Amino acid sequence: MRLERGGLLRLPALRRRGNFVERRHLVIPAQEAVPVVPPIGPVLAGALVVRPLAGDEERRRWRIDMARHHYLGCSTLVAEALSYTAWAGEEAVAHLGWAAAALRNDPRDHYLGWDEPTKHRRLVVDRYNAYNKMPVPLQYCYAHLLREVKDCAREFEDNVEVQRFVEVFAPLLASAMALRGVATSKDDFRRHARALKQILKAVKAPALHPAIHQGIFRDHPERLYHWATDRSVPAENNLAERELQPLVISPKVSFGSQSDAGARTREIVMTTLVTLRRRRPEDYLQRFKSALDELARNEHRDPYDLVFRDRSPPGVTGS
Repeated sequence: MRLERGGLLRLPALRRRGNFVERRHLVIPAQEAVPVVPPIGPVLAGALVVRPLAGDEERRRWRIDMARHHYLGCSTLVAEALSYTAWAGEEAVAHLGWAAAALRNDPRDHYLGWDEPTKHRRLVVDRYNAYNKMPVPLQYCYAHLLREVKDCAREFEDNVEVQRFVEVFAPLLASAMALRGVATSKDDFRRHARALKQILKAVKAPALHPAIHQGIFRDHPERLYHWATDRSVPAENNLAERELQPLVISPKVSFGSQSDAGARTREIVMTTLVTLRRRRPEDYLQRFKSALDELARNEHRDPYDLVFRDRSPPGVTGS
């Protein structure tokens, strides 16, 4: 606001008054009710230092100033957040805050290709709890479920109930995974998919032995049959598993990464190579090597442009 009054910038139009929810919890001395505004010129004459907030008093001042001056007010920053203040000597001249990414942001979603049809695609996963946070419908991977069922059979090989359950259930899971490659028409696919819903009967049948994994299917039935209504959804995530296999195996045969930076570098290189191989299978290795050579000559080049976009003339920085 002070920079705007000094004619140094122009803020967007005020949408609403500030959100003073946080401010109500602060004790604001009477002498601070009307902020003291020194001339902006002398304040900006010295060097600016931008640093994270230090101490409760700086955090309190940050919230008060944001609520008082920011055109969107001082809403609570979402999830993990960082707050900074820019200082000119002893005078705070600007505040900055970063929060976790918004769930919905149309310009960002458009840039990423995260449109509404994509958001409603199914993600095929194992039963790792972290996937419950994903903002898309989930389909349980039948390959992982089949593995768990077979593990039950091996662990309780003398129990008749467990063995009978596995005999009925395992072929149904295997048939569901193979169905996409067997059915030749939509009608055939739907007919076979309806038949395979005998899985419901198997998991709803009474059971005495606690090792029978029926609770898996009863807790989240909506995660079992996306593949039966949408042929584009596989019943397993074997393709994703195969794509990750080189990244998982390579540390095991090379004694792993020796630092966090090394692990991060391995992730970036593998992701870039796999993506490039899918986009340009005819020359992906040569293109990757050429990009590295160019970066060695000119570290200011844009790596994304060098790897994935058409080549620009040497010495021209990518946009």
